[in-house]
Amino acid sequence: MVEYRSAVARHEDCPDCTLHAFTAFLKLIKKSYVRKNISIEIPCFEGLISIWHKEMTRERGNVVDIHTKSVILRTNDHRLVVLFLNAIQSPRIDLSFLTNDYQFMDRCMMDTEKAKMARSVVMWSLQCNVTDEQLLRLNAKIIQLKSDCISNAAIIKLIKQWKKERRIIERLHISSPRINIAEIMEHIEGKCWKELTGICMTIWTEVDESGYTHAIKGGFCQLAAIAVQQIDGVPTFLLRVVKMTEEHRTAIVEQCGQQCDKSYKKMNA
Repeated sequence: MVEYRSAVARHEDCPDCTLHAFTAFLKLIKKSYVRKNISIEIPCFEGLISIWHKEMTRERGNVVDIHTKSVILRTNDHRLVVLFLNAIQSPRIDLSFLTNDYQFMDRCMMDTEKAKMARSVVMWSLQCNVTDEQLLRLNAKIIQLKSDCISNAAIIKLIKQWKKERRIIERLHISSPRINIAEIMEHIEGKCWKELTGICMTIWTEVDESGYTHAIKGGFCQLAAIAVQQIDGVPTFLLRVVKMTEEHRTAIVEQCGQQCDKSYKKMNA
């Protein structure tokens, strides 16, 4: 991992230690068939782009392929993100980005096929302009991002798609000043978990302790905990599908009928 921290977005003079470290990292990628994950923190020196092209471009002009299941990048340079995404050959990957390059990062990444088809998309940005349309195009099971542009309508549509078994969701963590829990609850048929009884009460005890306030039944016979909390002063919508034991699931199938059992088997087929 190459570490560098500064408030300046981009630097002209790249120190030799950073040049050598980035060169060694790229050489390692070329010689290894990476199967698990890549984690790197990349500063924003101008010289790093030329090193990428030198190390990762073959004689015929093709870029060296990168094979990985997970990519974690910390950088303020959107150009390096684009280069990495274009080189990755795995169709379904986990993407995690920590960036301050808010002027370009959302546009250059969220509209790519890699992002749309990723298993998870986590953007640890100080500022992001991801839109409702970009959010809804994601197929990720886990989505975490902060954007001033996301509205209640997009979150409601995500949940309705999940309830109708049109998408699979494991966790949502979406921050936006436009989020309003009352409006969302009007459209998604959520219930305060304390209104539930029997087996559901057992499941939701854990959820209540984590600060979640409501429960919702989705597609594939799944139950999820939902809440809106103030995180860093911004309303944040939280959804977490509850992992249940086979005993819990059996009890729910008995209550909800065989259709739940068929839905669960469909999701895991």
